[in-house]
Amino acid sequence: MSLVNAISCNPNPVCLVTLLSDSARHPNIMKACNYHNPAVCIRLRELYGNVTKMAEVWRQATMRSKMP
Repeated sequence: MSLVNAISCNPNPVCLVTLLSDSARHPNIMKACNYHNPAVCIRLRELYGNVTKMAEVWRQATMRSKMP
C-alpha cells in the first residue's frame, strides 16, 4: 500500500496514523511520509503509541497544507 492509497482509503486521521504506526505490515508508508514531509514524520515518531496525539499532528499538518 502506498502513502497516497493509505490517505485516500483512510480519511479519518486515527485510522491513518494507525497504519503509519504499523511498520511491520506497512513499512513503506512511513518511509513515504518521511520523504514528503520529514518534519511531520519526526513528530509522529516522537508520539509513537499515542494515536490521539499522532492524529492531531496529522490533522494540523493537512490543514496547513490545504490553506492558501
